Amino acid sequence: MALLIHGAIPLQVLFMVASAIALMVNYPNMQDQKERLAAHAGNIVPVVSLIFAAGIFVGILSGTKMVDAIAASVIAGLPNWLEPYLAVVTAVLSVPFTFFISNDAFYFGILPILAKAGACTALAPRNWGALR
Repeated sequence: MALLIHGAIPLQVLFMVASAIALMVNYPNMQDQKERLAAHAGNIVPVVSLIFAAGIFVGILSGTKMVDAIAASVIAGLPNWLEPYLAVVTAVLSVPFTFFISNDAFYFGILPILAKAGACTALAPRNWGALR
């Protein structure tokens, strides 16, 4: 917990080391460790695959500046009076979006765009230079 709070080690490395230690302490026999991993693999593999895919998707969108272009379109469509309330708009939009589309599609596809739009409107209203 101290390493987690202090941030001395990257979180991914800390998680892997702590998981390995927890497995060795709680299941000292190698066969028991394999059984535990096999029991949870059905839930772990799809989530890990989703996280990798989402990282690739966000990387492609960010690297090609597509998020910036889409955020500029969102800002252009907003009335000026609504820009200070973009956090409330995001919260209100999250209810129907997470109901009609998957949570992953909303959090990895739509939310980064709204976050970028919010960051740009927080800098200055209609700050198009921040997007370029």
